Amino acid sequence: MSDDPTSETIRAWPHSILVAEDERTIRMIIKRIIMRLGIPCVREASDGTRALAILKDTPVDFVVTDWSMPSINGLELLYLMQQDNELKNIPVLFLTARNDEQSVEQAIGAGANGYIVKPFTPALLERKLEEMFVDHLRADT
Repeated sequence: MSDDPTSETIRAWPHSILVAEDERTIRMIIKRIIMRLGIPCVREASDGTRALAILKDTPVDFVVTDWSMPSINGLELLYLMQQDNELKNIPVLFLTARNDEQSVEQAIGAGANGYIVKPFTPALLERKLEEMFVDHLRADT
């Protein structure tokens, strides 16, 4: 085993991330960024209902979600995840245009692990994912 913290982070990286975003172009951008990080499986949902179905049917290590989506919005998705013993420990990152303090507090208060306001840079998303997943692993140990 190496003392190199970088190798530890690579071994700890998630295998599957769900991107829940109703705008196809943004979903594709997020997916490309995540795939560049070496995540082998990036699942996609264009609304909260589909996201919830994916979460219940397939293993997912991490969720990136928009707030404003049809059927079930991102906050409702998070509430539903928190009520499900199988889903409540999956880290959730909001990536949304909602930039008011009340929305950020509401999402974090509901159990979100992170929050990024659109527009975002690829470097910001990469850094936030790295921080969140490593922090989540530390919390589990």
